[in-house]
Amino acid sequence: MEVAMEPAPVQDAAAEIERIKGVVSRYFSVYETDVRPDSVGFHCRVDTEMLDENFSRLRGELEALGYVPIITYRGGEHIVVVSRLPKVKPRGIWVNIVLLVITIMTTIFAGIILWVGYQGESIGKLSDIDSETILMGAVTFAVPLLGVLGIHEMGHYLMARRHGIPASLPFFIPAPPFFPLGTFGAFISLRGPMPNRKTLFDIGIAGPICGFFATIPVLVIGLILSGGEGATMPEETGGMWTVMTPLIYDFVSLFLPISGEYTLHPTAFAAWVGFLVTAINLLPAGSLDGGHIARAALGPDAKYISWAAVLVLFVLSFFYIGWAIFALLILFLGLNHSPPLNDITKIDRIRKAVGVGMVAMLAISFAPIPISVTSYDYGFEAELVGSDSANLSAAMSHTFMIVVNSTGNMNVDLMFDISSEEDISELDYYVGYNGFSQIGKDQPVVLHVEDSVMINFTMLLDVMIAADREVNVSIDIYAQQDDRFRKSIDVNITEVAGSLECVISPAEASAHPSDEIEFSIYLNSSSAAGIEAEIAVDNVPYGWDVGLYINASDNMTDILSVHLSPFEELLCTLLVNIGDAASPGSEAEIRVTVNSDFAICPPQTVVITVL
Repeated sequence: MEVAMEPAPVQDAAAEIERIKGVVSRYFSVYETDVRPDSVGFHCRVDTEMLDENFSRLRGELEALGYVPIITYRGGEHIVVVSRLPKVKPRGIWVNIVLLVITIMTTIFAGIILWVGYQGESIGKLSDIDSETILMGAVTFAVPLLGVLGIHEMGHYLMARRHGIPASLPFFIPAPPFFPLGTFGAFISLRGPMPNRKTLFDIGIAGPICGFFATIPVLVIGLILSGGEGATMPEETGGMWTVMTPLIYDFVSLFLPISGEYTLHPTAFAAWVGFLVTAINLLPAGSLDGGHIARAALGPDAKYISWAAVLVLFVLSFFYIGWAIFALLILFLGLNHSPPLNDITKIDRIRKAVGVGMVAMLAISFAPIPISVTSYDYGFEAELVGSDSANLSAAMSHTFMIVVNSTGNMNVDLMFDISSEEDISELDYYVGYNGFSQIGKDQPVVLHVEDSVMINFTMLLDVMIAADREVNVSIDIYAQQDDRFRKSIDVNITEVAGSLECVISPAEASAHPSDEIEFSIYLNSSSAAGIEAEIAVDNVPYGWDVGLYINASDNMTDILSVHLSPFEELLCTLLVNIGDAASPGSEAEIRVTVNSDFAICPPQTVVITVL
């Protein structure tokens, strides 16, 4: 507020003081005058019952002369201090209009974002915004929000004019585009001193009362639209803003119930903002509306309530950091409230009762944690179905059935691995789910919010082992987005060595050159799975011939491929033709090898003595 101080007349100051004293003496009995550089103090005797009325008349008469009085009570004395009334420079409404236009644009933009989000969509670029979206952003959010804020400030404006206090039209404060409300609110500028506590109280309560009752129909419309259009919560809610609704919001919602969780319609959100603005303004601190009300009701003692309010905000800032910022702003602007011209006359009982009602309005409009951001939760539970033990061999796998249930608020890309305190490099696995027999290890299983999936986790031995052993293995399941979300399922694995017994009969034989000798090869599988094997012969003397066959010699071959079913016994034949040039008395050790990817069978040797 810009003011220009008009210097007091110098040429006839004594006459001017006497003139002012004469005016004061018509309402109060002056017994002492105290001349100061920029004011004159008159010590008076007053009729306390008539003080308010007499002071109001005195103020009106002195203001007509260009002066303003202040009455105080100090040291047992009533003192009327008169100083020259500051002149306010006339100011146009262009600033109000420009700020209003900018605020309309920023709130429409905020409304566009809210409307698009309410439709379950997002804005990729500004060119994607069409005229219908702009209209819906304006109608569903900007108009109701600015309407509530405007009615709040017009309540102050009209009450100030009713009490004869000059006031400006509302100044709307636009917010940057990234601010979700589009505005930081509005205010009016009072361009005259506050005459008494009653006026201070009336102007203080006018805005919150008007704004509060203007918000209720906006809420009703918003709740009807929220239920009517049925916008439900999106599947993934991590990172979303969640608002805490005040008691008045919940009370109105009782009459317009909406089943389940739902996304607030932009109009319902505008109502929520309206109640938040009412609650903030009713905080009894500094120059807020609540500060005016507290100063009018409690006088100078209101400063203790102001400090208490700031302390409460700092405590609440542990749960919502925005309160700390707001408390610092109140401290920056100042907790001390300027007294009215007549700070002696207290408010009446009716106003005190209304003041109690304003405390109740604060209580039902206030949300301790107005906005919170939902954390990203990729939580899930995993449970093994069936036994936690299995036997594995190189030819035999085992599938564990695991049910995974979503417990978080985000879709989870499930990844899998195995771990153990022991060396399990011989173990391998693959994953299937919901009809997919196998997927790649780098391919996640997608678990949707509030859904479940059946995992087929198959383990197998990747190589042959020489001896049986038991090992404890953890099946590790974790979220690809955040591996802090993980579960482990412990299973007991018995690794079974693949056993294929090979016996050759006879182990020794003798024959003359050019003779043929048959050896029986007995194969005995102890594996629970089928075995593929190859029988080969080496270390055969030069000029000798060998052959392998099953059942009939016409199927004889150098390398015999065989298949053994689980626990099967198989008889094969080795035919050796001793060479013509074999030296009598010599011995030949022919080696028979059984090769299999799934079992270990030591090589066997037959000894032939040439006669």
